Amino acid sequence: MVTVPDWLFAYFFGAMMVATFLLGGVALLKGKRALFVIGFVSFGVTWWFGGLRLARPRSVWGQRFYGVHRRTLAAARDTPEERARARRRALVSILAFFVLYVVGSAIAGAIGISTPDL
Repeated sequence: MVTVPDWLFAYFFGAMMVATFLLGGVALLKGKRALFVIGFVSFGVTWWFGGLRLARPRSVWGQRFYGVHRRTLAAARDTPEERARARRRALVSILAFFVLYVVGSAIAGAIGISTPDL
């Protein structure tokens, strides 16, 4: 069994926390307000998605750091149809996760394996 020194774990954990909070700020600057708010509930998980994805074209980040090519890509993604499509995909993903969780829990319960609660 490999043991990790406490100081190494502390540095790694600290670096991950700093990166998470920095990406939270970047997500906010990129105009991802919903992901920023949800990040408080999800312990910063959504900040990683919001900080690494393409910014909205009218956001502070998009205006300051994007050239013509990236602004064109961002504008193409920012249409109402694309946003509705993205919301549908997210909803389907969430529903699929819960369906798989319920089915997996039922199968695990049938064969005698306990599963963690959500």
